[in-house]
Amino acid sequence: MTALSLHDFARDIAAVIRHENRGPAILVGHAFGSWVARTTAVDHPKLVRAVVMVAAAAKAYPAGFSGAKELSEAVRKSGDPTLPKSERLKYLRLAFFAPGNDASAWLKGWHGEADEAQSAAGRATQQSEWWVAGTAPLLDLQGALDPFKPRSARNELIEEFGDRATVVVIENASHALLVEQPTAVVEAIVAWIGRLPPSEAR
Repeated sequence: MTALSLHDFARDIAAVIRHENRGPAILVGHAFGSWVARTTAVDHPKLVRAVVMVAAAAKAYPAGFSGAKELSEAVRKSGDPTLPKSERLKYLRLAFFAPGNDASAWLKGWHGEADEAQSAAGRATQQSEWWVAGTAPLLDLQGALDPFKPRSARNELIEEFGDRATVVVIENASHALLVEQPTAVVEAIVAWIGRLPPSEAR
């Protein structure tokens, strides 16, 4: 898990699709996973029908919301098992969860080595290599209170890709969108798939 790029992760996804013989597939990627999904669409276009990005960050790192440095610190400390639970919850609420949502769901499940491998792969790959996601249709699912996707960037994919992109904003959710509003996420994805042209829907 060293010296990897996003292209290596994309190769893994492509291998799964080929193994299952179920392609072309609609890929759903949360946060970092959206980078991998888009890289797969670039590198293996015949295997990808469409890409769903769940809580994907804005193209430019948000400098608002308490400052980019503070947000980065909150992410790092959220997964630090040496910190008291109360302190980690504070950082989880700051970076990942909308007010009133249960941040304790993310106290477990952090894996330092996986985080290091993913971070290194992201740094080793230029954003320009994966951002466009090839020519696949795009669904950008956003938490209304996600600090990684400020309101100023809400429609950036539509502005860049036009009709190829669809934006759906889910209320009462932040960056932990999948666990905060799972039903709304599934309903939005299923509805969008149902509207894809026949050549792009399975």
